[in-house]
Amino acid sequence: MIYMIARRPRLPHTGPMPHRAPIRLGTTLVIAALGASLLLLIALGTSVFASIPGPGGTIFACYVKTGGALSVIDSTQKCASNQTSVTWNQIGPAGPSGLVGSAGPAGPTGASGPQGQPGLTGATGATGAIGSSGPMGPSGPAGPAGANGAAGATGLVGPVGPAGPAGVDGAPGVAGPAGPIGPTGPAGVTNVTARPASFSIPGGPGGSPEAPQTLIQRCGTNEVATGGGFDLDSAGGLQILASRPEGPPADHAPAQVPSTAWQVTVVNTLSNTTRTLQIWVVCAAQ
Repeated sequence: MIYMIARRPRLPHTGPMPHRAPIRLGTTLVIAALGASLLLLIALGTSVFASIPGPGGTIFACYVKTGGALSVIDSTQKCASNQTSVTWNQIGPAGPSGLVGSAGPAGPTGASGPQGQPGLTGATGATGAIGSSGPMGPSGPAGPAGANGAAGATGLVGPVGPAGPAGVDGAPGVAGPAGPIGPTGPAGVTNVTARPASFSIPGGPGGSPEAPQTLIQRCGTNEVATGGGFDLDSAGGLQILASRPEGPPADHAPAQVPSTAWQVTVVNTLSNTTRTLQIWVVCAAQ
């Protein structure tokens, strides 16, 4: 180990020290001591030179707290308890960055590089607006028939259609067995008498037919009409409109009391000519 002794300056130093521990030596003395130490180490050619500076160009030294002696040590050594460890580097701290220089002229175009790898697929773009419809193309050939679909649900019952025409009559069925003999009916009427009467029917005046007339032939007392009829004039000209028992028309409900007369409705189609009509009523005693 090499020791160097320097005198402590009389004036106090108030500025910050540039290393980890404060050094009370003047700047000129410290630099001179360090330079002398390095020259001495080179001149002696001792083994200390091999490890000074230490790794990365760092120089290690020990500073005596009392007396101000400074000694350069190997990087593997430690300072004594009455000393303060001091380090510095052969190369000073980096200075501030200089100003950016002006751009130089463009160099010549380099050779084309190899083909790069395909890039990732980009995101799908937004859907464009719908274009106008193009002209209709020609009809394509008919496709094959599809398979039959499943049967649909039963639909609602539709309204009843109109009645169809009557069918052909079927063959007569087999005759059924004879029914039982019914009860004896009431006794028939007796003393039936036909009572005729003749009626003159004038023609219409002024060359027009006569209006229709209803003529009646009655039975006798205590007799009821069971039938009737008429005889026309052989000369013609009479038109029979109705022939029935006296009472309501045939298309109405029958009378509650048996009829006692026969009536005929007739019209003379000849003008100014009288015709004869004979009416018969068949009567039965009650």
